[in-house]
Formats: sequence, C-alpha cells, structure tokens
Amino acid sequence: MKYVISIDPGLSGAISIFEDGILDDVIDMPVITETLSEAVYKFKHTNPNKVYKSGKKKGERPLVKKKNAKYKRHLDINSIKRLFEDYYSDAVIVIEMQQLRMMSKAAITTLVNYGRLRGVAETTSSEVVLVPANKWKKKLNLNKNKKETDTEYKKRSIKLAKKLFDGWDFKTHDQAESALIGYYYFNYLHR
Repeated sequence: MKYVISIDPGLSGAISIFEDGILDDVIDMPVITETLSEAVYKFKHTNPNKVYKSGKKKGERPLVKKKNAKYKRHLDINSIKRLFEDYYSDAVIVIEMQQLRMMSKAAITTLVNYGRLRGVAETTSSEVVLVPANKWKKKLNLNKNKKETDTEYKKRSIKLAKKLFDGWDFKTHDQAESALIGYYYFNYLHR
C-alpha cells in the first residue's frame, strides 16, 4: 500500500495524506461559499444632499447596512473527487463516521456533507474504511472529559498530534484529528 488518506469530515474538517505510513500532507477541507442573498444598504440620512466631504468616499452618500448578506458553505466535491482520483487513485481512504445524537439544522448539514464525501470516496477505485469517532478517540485516549471545555479538548487533540507527528504544526484540531485518524488506522486497523 502506498497512500492512505484519512479524513475528519465536515466543513471545517481536514484531509491528511500518508505515503508509506508517513504523514506527507495535511489540507483543510475544500469548501465552496455560495452567496444566497446580497447585503442590503439604505441611505443613512434622509437629506439627499448629505455626502462625504473628504476621504475615499468623497462625494458619496453615507450608507447603513440594513440586512446582512447570507451565505451557505458546502463541500467542494469536485476538488475532493479530483484529489481522490487524480493523485491517489489506489489509496485507502479512511473516513471518520459521523454519529449525531440530535437532529438540529447543523446536524442535518453535517450528515448531508458526510454522505456526499462518503459517496465520492465510494465511487473511486480506492478501498474505503469507515472509523467510528468513539472507537479511535477511545483507543488514543481522546474522548472528551465531562469537565473539559471544547477549547481544552481541541488543545489536547492538537498536543497529541504534535507529539505523535514530530515537526508538524497543526493549526486546527480538525487538522490534528485527520492525522490522528490516520495514526489509528496504521496502529490499530492495518497491521
């Protein structure tokens, strides 16, 4: 086996690429931001003669934002598919299985993105391995403690990844966890 791609799915997730068991690259999850609606502005003053007298906006009427723009982020499936097919067509793809306990709007979005990512992986010639989050985190002693805040947990996952992958500077816990999923695969699943 030459390549293993381990994935922490989700919009803020990451993809780690291992070559011959050695971490070679970590990239943030490719996403696309779609504009659903533009911001709406109105004139600040009812006096139509009121204008900026100096600066970059000289001669323009002052505006106030009435409504923020709305955006939607989703996985860039085409970029992910190209990554799988063009560069690592015979890789093993290891994906963390999403396990959600409640059906909020965010949870549904996560499941949809997970399904799309898994679907793309399944269409390649690569072997796909699904790893439940609770299993790999338990083996690496990375389950969140009840007294631990999210920030403390994220720092702990980054610290563990830096310890196991000497010389790597993980910027986010998602990057760290994608690498740790690969570590779990090599040390506990692929012997």
